[in-house]
Amino acid sequence: MPYRTSRAFREQLQLLALAGQLEQARAGAAAAAARGRRRRATRERRRAEELSRALAVALERPSLRQVAADDLLPGVRGLLEAGPPTDAAAETPAPATSRTPLVVLACASLAAWAATIAEAGAGGISSRPELVVPDVAALTLTLIAVLVGLRSG
Repeated sequence: MPYRTSRAFREQLQLLALAGQLEQARAGAAAAAARGRRRRATRERRRAEELSRALAVALERPSLRQVAADDLLPGVRGLLEAGPPTDAAAETPAPATSRTPLVVLACASLAAWAATIAEAGAGGISSRPELVVPDVAALTLTLIAVLVGLRSG
């Protein structure tokens, strides 16, 4: 008599769900890497690795091996025959992006803040142009540096 239980069916559905989540995580990592979102790409790759390990463990369940091949869902049958899918993108790391513009902006912002503090220390706080100009430059450069840093991931 073939082995048919609701537990075996639930395990098959879990396998398919894990495989779908793994595919989504890999696609998300590839899309994030293409847009230059390194942190998100790294997070998605890590999630894909965890899902891949969970899928490999789930494929080794003995109850799935007891189900007749005709009673297996088509996707599960393919997973059991081929094993967990491998990730070719993980083998080739994404090229590193240059952080030079961000470093230049941060240094310029730091210099503008230093000029603002030096002017305030030398002449006190007033509405003098000597103090206003470096202060506006420091605030503008800081905002740009933060936005570039967030955009670069």
